[in-house]
Amino acid sequence: FSSDQCNVWTFDTLNAFSKSYAQEMGIRFREGIERIKSPHIALVRGKGLMNAVVIDHVDKEAAWKLCMTMMQNGLLAKPTHGDKIRFAPPLIITASQIDEALSIIENSLVVLD
Repeated sequence: FSSDQCNVWTFDTLNAFSKSYAQEMGIRFREGIERIKSPHIALVRGKGLMNAVVIDHVDKEAAWKLCMTMMQNGLLAKPTHGDKIRFAPPLIITASQIDEALSIIENSLVVLD
C-alpha cells in the first residue's frame, strides 16, 4: 500500500467509528435525559452528539438560568431561542462523562423549582 492509500483507509475507518460512536453516545445522552423526571423538560431531540432540550417554564429566562447553574456545576451548554438548551460535547466524550453530565443536569434543574 502507498501512504496515500493508508491515509484514506485510516480516515475512512476513523470516520465510520466516530459516526457510530457519536450515535451511541447521543442515544445514551437522550435516554438519560428522558429518565430525569422533571416537569421542566418538555422535549429532548437530537442526532448523534448534537442534542437539544426544550425547557417548559413560565420564566422566559429559565433556559439561561439553568445553563448558568450547570456552568457553576461544571457543565457548559448553550441556551438558544429562549426555551432551548443545546448540548454539543466533543466526539471523544466517554460514557462516564455522559453520565456525569446527566447528573449535573439533574442536580441543576432545582434552580427552576
